Amino acid sequence: MSLCLLFMIERLLQHFLDNELEVSSMYIYEDGKLPIGNPLLTFKKKDKTTLYLQTTVNTYRGKKGILYRVFVNGKKEISCLDLVISYKNDKVTYGRVYMKGGEEFSLKVK
Repeated sequence: MSLCLLFMIERLLQHFLDNELEVSSMYIYEDGKLPIGNPLLTFKKKDKTTLYLQTTVNTYRGKKGILYRVFVNGKKEISCLDLVISYKNDKVTYGRVYMKGGEEFSLKVK
């Protein structure tokens, strides 16, 4: 069985509360059930501190798109990142960051 690539983003850059979050290398196989590798998250805090976060990814297929859930490994400031990828246009249409302390932030995805 051969699987084709359904979705690929080399770099997704988002801002929230004067922080910058970059997701590098997001890939999903055509069936949408299996991510290819785990992306690196780069979190640049407003105090100019930069954290490089190792991740683990799960994907969940829905009727209109795929939920690409990124869990941050270890006890870091960011717990999880949710990105929704639309089947209609193969783009990230929604994003949300979950912080360690329970705060949540929506990302302005274009």
